[in-house]
Amino acid sequence: MKNNSSNKECLTVLPTDYHGQGYTKGHFKQVYEALIKPAILKAGMKPTSSYDFVTDGIEGVDRTFIIDKLMSAAVVIFDLSTEHYDIVTGLKIRQAFDNKPTIFLKDDQTLIKETDLKGLDYITYPAACDSTQMEKLSLKLLFLLLNMNK
Repeated sequence: MKNNSSNKECLTVLPTDYHGQGYTKGHFKQVYEALIKPAILKAGMKPTSSYDFVTDGIEGVDRTFIIDKLMSAAVVIFDLSTEHYDIVTGLKIRQAFDNKPTIFLKDDQTLIKETDLKGLDYITYPAACDSTQMEKLSLKLLFLLLNMNK
């Protein structure tokens, strides 16, 4: 299933445990490992996540580094499940400077109106992280990634 994107980076911006009030510790890391990272690897891309450089909030992180990552990644995946301002700000930066491929995720408990995502590539996943559903959704994500990298 690999395509010619083996050196392209796919950045995933997820809520941290710091952002995810109401979620169990490690919830979004589990989403990344079960749903997102397998699809990125199968697409032949280099997976990078916000967990690689942010663990307990944005304090102490070089914002220039984050902006560079947002701009240089071939594809960026944003998990909008908490609608946290750091994630929304990252999304605005990505969209403001370039119209590069972007994919949106949200869990089924997040109350983002479907009309707000109309025309955008997005996947809704079960907040309970059911492994069978996550595998199916990972294939859907893989399809989106492959189509964005043609």
